[in-house]
Amino acid sequence: MTWPKLPLADVLEFREGPGILAADFHDSGIPLVRLAGLKRGRDLLEGCNFLDPAKVEARWSQFRLREGDVLLSTSASLGEVAVVGESAVGAVPYTGLIAFRPKNYNVVHPGFIPLMLRERAFRDQIEAMGVGSVMKHFGPSHLRVMSVTVPPLREQRAIAEVLGALDDKIAANTTLIAAAEELAIAKLHWPDAPRTHLGNVVFHRRSQVNPAQLSESTVAHYSLPAFDQGAVPETVDPGLIKSGKFVVDTPAVLVSKLNPQTPRIWRVEFDPSTTRLASTEFLVLEPFTCTPQVLWAILNQPDFSRYLQGLVAGTTGSHQRVRPADVLGTSILDPREIPSPLHDELNAILRPVDALKAENRTLAATRDTLLPQLMSGKLRVRDAAQAVS
Repeated sequence: MTWPKLPLADVLEFREGPGILAADFHDSGIPLVRLAGLKRGRDLLEGCNFLDPAKVEARWSQFRLREGDVLLSTSASLGEVAVVGESAVGAVPYTGLIAFRPKNYNVVHPGFIPLMLRERAFRDQIEAMGVGSVMKHFGPSHLRVMSVTVPPLREQRAIAEVLGALDDKIAANTTLIAAAEELAIAKLHWPDAPRTHLGNVVFHRRSQVNPAQLSESTVAHYSLPAFDQGAVPETVDPGLIKSGKFVVDTPAVLVSKLNPQTPRIWRVEFDPSTTRLASTEFLVLEPFTCTPQVLWAILNQPDFSRYLQGLVAGTTGSHQRVRPADVLGTSILDPREIPSPLHDELNAILRPVDALKAENRTLAATRDTLLPQLMSGKLRVRDAAQAVS
């Protein structure tokens, strides 16, 4: 059975957030939701600015979010989807974010909207509509000519319940991950601890791929979008293999070199069954004096983050980046001076985090595999529920 596709504008209300000037930003007030909050698994208010409540009431009250609204990003990272929870009720979405609600609750179940917007057929429309040579974007005018899959309401509820169980588990894992990582970072906050240069405790890998040794089925690619979404693609385009990216074949820490706001830091566990390629967006740091978990906690200290932001702020051009030599010359807490019991404690905190992140990737892959089959009517909800269980 194939479910019908209907014009999006016939079944969903949608409104793009207003264009608000930086002069209207404040240190407190009504949250202004930004793209960072839509990244998969993050707090919706992450990276938000704040607006004066009186000005919101006078000028932007019609944009304020309700619980259950679904947000879609339409600029830069196209197609990010997030559901508004209790913490973001009353917030205002920034321009480039569009809020969706059902036009008729007897036609569209609110919990089904995120699945509509994540469906491959809809995302293909997004990619086709995206305009701009440097930063892709689309808007309400494009949405008015798009279509979405609309099963019967009973099927929508059932599909949302089954796949929502996966999202609930991902969200629970993400909460545990954030708490553990915050704890690990806090335990290492010693401003006066002995220090060394980062280059004294890591290898900066430069080995490159021999395309003849790789096949598409055994390669995964580390890229900024993949990490921002909390997942790593299982395979890569053959063209990436031939391009000769850096190999990651041991546990390591990746530092993004290319980010005009904050270069970010990821901890990587190596799976020997799969060759990992790191694009030139990253520095690949392999510690030889501590574990990747401990190095990650060191590099997430506030002083290192501020230093990286300063490096980026000092560069020019449309593609700001930090130089490896500058990063490797950074003064960091010396891992060799950290007591062994604390090393063990940090590893005990963070190694389970890596397992939870791996589980989240599996859960997300399961959801993304089931979604197109359920949306096409080729898979019955009962069978999908058995797969999820």
